[in-house]
Amino acid sequence: MIKKEILLLVSLLFISIQIYAQKVDSDETINCIKEGVIIFFIDIERLNEGNDIKDLYDNVGMIEISENKNLGYQRNGVYRITDFTTHRANYLLLKKGKKFKILTLLSLNQTFNDLSFFLEELGYSKDDSFKYLELVLNEVKENNKTKWLNQIAPREQQWTSCN
Repeated sequence: MIKKEILLLVSLLFISIQIYAQKVDSDETINCIKEGVIIFFIDIERLNEGNDIKDLYDNVGMIEISENKNLGYQRNGVYRITDFTTHRANYLLLKKGKKFKILTLLSLNQTFNDLSFFLEELGYSKDDSFKYLELVLNEVKENNKTKWLNQIAPREQQWTSCN
């Protein structure tokens, strides 16, 4: 009897871990967002334009700043995006389902307006919103240590949809 209960408990634990770790986005959506980020980095001369975009998939990183999850495991989120160069500054990606927007972090006013609207629109609690605002402020502080960041001023991005 005890063995059955332990086996049931272990099985439920394993199932809950598997459900929690499931991707929620299709590979097509993930690749569409990656391509948008790569094009952004090409536009600001952080990646070389001559390469095939698919060859550059491994040259960018996208991690949700609060949950530390890779792109594809949450429907919505605020992601730190970077390329893997030596003088890297971080940027943010707001993800809402199959839509995304890149924030450059150059304008505090624009960044926090976009972030606040995003968090409110998706119904984040005040505590969660403050947590995200604090994490983004830390990203801005880190970027200010990077002199290279201000050499090329990227334009603010619009929402892009991956269908």
